[in-house]
Amino acid sequence: RPPRSTLFPYTTLFRSSMATPEDLERVVAASVASGRIDAMRAGEFAGILRKAFDEAGDEVIRCFSTEAKVLAERSIYDAAQGAVFRPDRIVSFPDGSTSVIDYKFTSEPRPSHRAQVLNYISLLRQMGYEDISGYLWYPELRLTIKV
Repeated sequence: RPPRSTLFPYTTLFRSSMATPEDLERVVAASVASGRIDAMRAGEFAGILRKAFDEAGDEVIRCFSTEAKVLAERSIYDAAQGAVFRPDRIVSFPDGSTSVIDYKFTSEPRPSHRAQVLNYISLLRQMGYEDISGYLWYPELRLTIKV
């Protein structure tokens, strides 16, 4: 298994607290104030994410649009599998389309990441969503993969 990012302990904050890229500084400052992010690492974390957003493709930026309805870190129970799944971000757009995006803070993409997003897409279809796109976003690698 490839090593996780050194920023991995802080990624949950990113997953659950970021509404738009403009929220980055606020989220980091609040997380330092609450003790959830080490002040010594906050600048590094913010810098990596700022660069990642700056270089992200339109697919990622669209998933952080203020015009979209976002469900971040919401559980989906699949009775057939007897398991709970939690996509990082499900985004419903005014045009009726939906995107599911999963952030990965790993040193390289893995086939299991793709399988995970394909499962999320399948679950969303079962829930009645129709026009669904799936993405893997590797902020540290500055890589977006359409699934």
